Formats: sequence, structure tokens, C-alpha cells
Amino acid sequence: MRTPVFAPRGYPGDEPDWRVVPQTNLNKNPYRNIARIWKLDAAGNRTGVGTAWRWQKGLAITAAHVVDGAAAVDCVFADGVIAEWQGDADIHPDYFTATSAPRVGSPEDIAVVGLSGLGGGGLEIGNVALPGEVSVIGFPSKVDPMVEHKGEAWSGGDYLAHAAHTHKGHSGAPILQNGQVVGLHVADITAIAMWRPGLSINTPSRSNAGIRFNSTQI
Repeated sequence: MRTPVFAPRGYPGDEPDWRVVPQTNLNKNPYRNIARIWKLDAAGNRTGVGTAWRWQKGLAITAAHVVDGAAAVDCVFADGVIAEWQGDADIHPDYFTATSAPRVGSPEDIAVVGLSGLGGGGLEIGNVALPGEVSVIGFPSKVDPMVEHKGEAWSGGDYLAHAAHTHKGHSGAPILQNGQVVGLHVADITAIAMWRPGLSINTPSRSNAGIRFNSTQI
């Protein structure tokens, strides 16, 4: 991996402490079910990048702000599977404000993307045990390989705060515990304050936030 020139979690001066996922693991679970997803404009230009993961046959989950406004998407999974966009991105209805402004980092910052050529056998959604350790797996940028980092997790109501190192390309990455997805990484901890003004999360100041899942709903 190249020497990082960016900081994890958006704090200048830090260097990420993640590890590159070995090539030999990319066709194994959970890694094979995780993809780099590109947002394309009408001319086919790649205008944004994030992480997505296979949920069910033909369906992947990512953060809404990763695909919001996309004319199309490119989605390449770690095991080499290229899934084609079906023109369908089901964004949470409350992601947009009454004036159609996106609520990036909100608990509604989630989208289900329809993809052809994507088989079943996706990641299982479960309940997080807190306090506890979680891992975040994703692609930190448009050029870096898949990385993984583990960190402590804390409760934040409908958020799941965590200390795993991330960067911009991790938006939409699964937060995993015991092999199950327990949350969706969306932002650093400071970015969620506007959506939950009274929320108090007992975490270190340099933390991240994800949308909290459970086994019965996302």
C-alpha cells in the first residue's frame, strides 16, 4: 500500500492504523461481499466513490450520499465480480429535507441499490453487543486497496459510534461484529450533531458514526 497522505476520521496529522486485506482473502467472506462503488454523471464520468456491500440477491447497501444524484454507478466487488446498475437506487424517503437538501450523515443516510449480475449469499444483519469491538472494511479512496480496522463501539441511540479508522471512501462500509453487519458507516462523530442536537455519546473525541442496525430491520 502506498504511504497515506490523508488522515483517518478527518483529523489532520493522524495516519491510519488499518491493515490491507490480503489478496488471498478477497474471495472469502466477508470481504468478497464488499465493493467499491462509483457515482457516475450523465457523461459517464466518475464523480464520487464509496463502499457498498451485498445484502441480498441483486441488492447492495451503501450510504445515500454515495449515490445521491447519480446518473449511474459502477460497482466492483473485492472478488472481481462487476455488478451492473439497474437504474434503481432506493434512498430512504427522509434523507432529503422539505427543500430537497440531502441530510448527509443523518440516520436516514442509507440506500439500497439494485444491481444485475449480483448473486445471493450476502452479509447477514445482526444485533450489536455493547460495549464491544467492531471492524470496518472498505476502500478509503479511489485508488487504495481494501482495508480493515477494528475499534471499540459505543451506543448512540439510532447511531453506532466506533473508533475504527476510516476515510472518505469508507462511506457506506459495513460495520461488523462476529461476522454480522451491525451498522453502516456514514460520517465522523462531529458530523452527526446537527441531526441529533441533544445526543450525548460517551466516546473519545476522535470517533466515527454509523447507522445502527438490528436483526429485524435496517
